[in-house]
Amino acid sequence: MLHTADGACSVALDELGPVVVNADCTVRRITNWDAKLPHEKVSTQRVVAARNAGRLEKCRALEAAGLLPVDTEAPIRDEL
Repeated sequence: MLHTADGACSVALDELGPVVVNADCTVRRITNWDAKLPHEKVSTQRVVAARNAGRLEKCRALEAAGLLPVDTEAPIRDEL
């Protein structure tokens, strides 16, 4: 659930599936999320969460060192 700063509205994003952090610190969605069976979604969420944790740690370290390029024009990739 996503809430605005003033709490005026919220948007449910659960049906879009998890956000995947790529090795290059970009993010994407799983394109076939809606086609996955419930047990596949649970398994995928578990794998993605574990992988994201390690990748986010690396990305934060790169950001702290000033080595992470910032591209505000780059769209979120939607593939998998």
